[in-house]
Amino acid sequence: MRKTSLDNRPSGTGGADSNSAYPCGVSVIICCHNSASRLGPTLDHLAKQRCTPELPWEIVVVDNACTDQTADVAAHLWPRNHPQPLRIVREDKVGLSNARATGLAGAAYEYVTFADDDNWLCPEWVQTVADTFREHPDVGMLTGRGDAVFEAAPPSWFDNNKRSYAIGAASGTAGHVPAERICGAGMCLRHSAWDALKSVGFSSILPDRQGLALTAGGDTELVVGLSFLGWKAWFEPRLSYKHWISADRLTMQHLRRLHRDYGTSSMVLHMYIMAKSQSSLASSWRIRHTWLWHVTSNVRSLCRALVNYGIRLRRGDTLQALLSIEGCLGTIRALVATGPGRYRVRRQSIARLYRACQLLATEYETSGRAA
Repeated sequence: MRKTSLDNRPSGTGGADSNSAYPCGVSVIICCHNSASRLGPTLDHLAKQRCTPELPWEIVVVDNACTDQTADVAAHLWPRNHPQPLRIVREDKVGLSNARATGLAGAAYEYVTFADDDNWLCPEWVQTVADTFREHPDVGMLTGRGDAVFEAAPPSWFDNNKRSYAIGAASGTAGHVPAERICGAGMCLRHSAWDALKSVGFSSILPDRQGLALTAGGDTELVVGLSFLGWKAWFEPRLSYKHWISADRLTMQHLRRLHRDYGTSSMVLHMYIMAKSQSSLASSWRIRHTWLWHVTSNVRSLCRALVNYGIRLRRGDTLQALLSIEGCLGTIRALVATGPGRYRVRRQSIARLYRACQLLATEYETSGRAA
């Protein structure tokens, strides 16, 4: 069994990952659910990666309960004479968070990058991931810039809502960014950091994408959990990918579903953010953690969004107000389905995770000073 390490920062004259239990290389994980028709360009771009000969890397395709020929297509499309291997692992439980965990369990190297089945990574992606992690030992997760490739002409509203499609950049320049700005498309992290998070009891509450369902948030849950351990997030503009967007995703119905499901996942993400921002045990802080406060707050937000919709209706500019309504409805739906009892249990579980992460981070900091 590999040892778990929180801090793989340099020590003495050792390398940037001298304390990691994993070899210094890059594992590219592609989580797939019925992806046979989309994998061709994704694998073609990966086959054209330009890396130094001494950097080992691999591709791990996760067959997440596929009912098509995803595994066979992946094996057939990857060039047989390619120097880097492609392996296929199976995860029978549908859900992107489950697929990510299975991919990580099967990944061989310290640096891990996730590519969606419709992400086309730039030729320098793998090398840049390794170089950036080496250059920034305090960074536990990376993100890059997404550019859209459309199957059909995009609607007029797309540019104002491109972040909903993982398009754009988390910052204007390279540097540290809030962990919440890391999205699942092109998400990169340290394998040993993931092991440390698991060692203190982390288990995804949010399933993320499930088949055709647009449930989300598993990526944010993961990176905020890593930030509990003290790891920082970094935006690297050299990491760029093309995101192929099919015509059926460029509809108003799809956009509204996205925002309603984002609202559903925001209930749990709110608990993570509140646990991280806890500053005292004042009564006002405790009240803001209650199910009733969260329900009341979102009902107020829904009322404001409805008023805003009515005002904008006269101008014929109702889209953003409508999306705010969808988000509020998603959050309220999740709160009602959860109920005060389960809400309290989840909140306490996340608070315990935060405290455990803080203790582990302190332990490693102390041992590092002693060394």
